[in-house]
Amino acid sequence: MVLCAPLLGLPTSPFTARWVRRLAQFLYAFGLGRMYMPGRRNRVKTPEFSPAALSSDKERFERNRATVSAWPGLAINGPTVAWTRAMFDAMEKVSDPDYMAGLHTPSLIIAAGADRVVSNAVIDRYARQLRSGSLLTIDGARHELLQEADQYREQALAAFYAFVGETENPEY
Repeated sequence: MVLCAPLLGLPTSPFTARWVRRLAQFLYAFGLGRMYMPGRRNRVKTPEFSPAALSSDKERFERNRATVSAWPGLAINGPTVAWTRAMFDAMEKVSDPDYMAGLHTPSLIIAAGADRVVSNAVIDRYARQLRSGSLLTIDGARHELLQEADQYREQALAAFYAFVGETENPEY
């Protein structure tokens, strides 16, 4: 199993994460699961490329932006209350020591060193606790490893092919 920048924890303080989780649970209990989380909403237009982008590759970013502009139904918008609640439940479940003890699948976790979406500290802790897992952090890479600039993307793909035992890397 190969995981690229997995969502195992948020890059926020534990206090903030607990507050967001409780808010999502509260709103969900009142039947507001389809609502966007407060502070997030449906994006009407696609964002501009910026240093906060999920990839440092402007060309790939613009290609994806043009695709979403042509077919807005493909856009991923802000997280809903139900999604946020499910995210916290899933992070808790996969981090449970009993769950982790049952994982025997050889695993490679590839982390993006400049990730601002998920917590690399949590990913690092998680990888160290896996019985049959290893971690590769690609310094400087942002969250969308497979949409990144070639200098980062090629490292992620090379690690993937080495892990799955490919002797020849296909063109990427």
